[in-house]
Amino acid sequence: MKGLIVNADDFGFTEGTNDGIIQALQNGIVTSTTILANGDAFDHAVELARQNPKLGVGCHLSLIGGKVVARAEKVPQLADDRGFAPRTLSQLSFRILTKKI
Repeated sequence: MKGLIVNADDFGFTEGTNDGIIQALQNGIVTSTTILANGDAFDHAVELARQNPKLGVGCHLSLIGGKVVARAEKVPQLADDRGFAPRTLSQLSFRILTKKI
């Protein structure tokens, strides 16, 4: 039997994103999602995932934008003094190229 997996990215980014993913699940197109642990609506996404056990949930790793999940002192190469990851791909690339990561 063949099947199609349709994965929705950025679960946890915003409540609107979360609601859209759940609506797509309930309407039969989305089968899984990846949760953004440092998203502004992470807790909302967790609650929706609990309410929708048919939704497959994986981990979305993010190296740019937002607050890092680990304590900043544990990942000083990735977090600035306020605990935020590089804001752009260019900033991350610069850190990698200058061997700061």
